[in-house]
Amino acid sequence: MAVAADAYLNSLPPVKNALPATEIEFPVSLLIKSSPQPAGSVPEPDRADKLKYGEYLVTMAGCTICHSMRLAGGQAFRFPGALVVSANITPDAETGIGRWSEQDFLDKFYQYRDYVESGSPIVGPESFTLMPWLVFSQRPQEELSAIYAYLKSQPAVHHAVETHPQ
Repeated sequence: MAVAADAYLNSLPPVKNALPATEIEFPVSLLIKSSPQPAGSVPEPDRADKLKYGEYLVTMAGCTICHSMRLAGGQAFRFPGALVVSANITPDAETGIGRWSEQDFLDKFYQYRDYVESGSPIVGPESFTLMPWLVFSQRPQEELSAIYAYLKSQPAVHHAVETHPQ
């Protein structure tokens, strides 16, 4: 029945109907006129260039929002009953991920894979985290390896961070 109705409607000549110009009242008109126009799109970098791809992923994931501009961590997030401080993810051997192998890095994320299927364990304020481990645990190895390569290419910043201060 719907096919027949569509066929019938498509057989009718189009109707020309002049419509009045749309008038949007202030302040909405000002908001619309002042909104930025799209600047275009940024092409995804070549995945074969591991460093560029890692930089792209770190930028798109917003890692510097929590781990600070230099990736040295230390940004405090206060919640009722919990204080979380972002970790140093620079290649500093003492305070960052400098001693981590690529496999250590991958394993840190992949240890959360089971939680995606079976649910997270019950945790208290002492183990609260803002890091989206579950989301990253599902990312392909190619992406996490590129992130690791990019992080390891950054300047090491010696910045001891207590990630769960009392």
